[in-house]
Amino acid sequence: MGIDFDDLIIEMAGELIDNPQTSVDLLNYLEASETIRLKIRTPEGRDRWIDWDTPTPPDPATLPKNCR
Repeated sequence: MGIDFDDLIIEMAGELIDNPQTSVDLLNYLEASETIRLKIRTPEGRDRWIDWDTPTPPDPATLPKNCR
């Protein structure tokens, strides 16, 4: 996805992540999103944006019977 170990996610979907409840709310938002936009702060203090398209779930009809 492009996030390194020491990176800090400071914004998601245009919302500042400044408390635990915001993180939970945004993670719930992700379940219904097709694209995720994150603002990342590197350990050096540089901000950058990452846009990530969530994968499309497979069609259950195409999965083996033991995976449905």
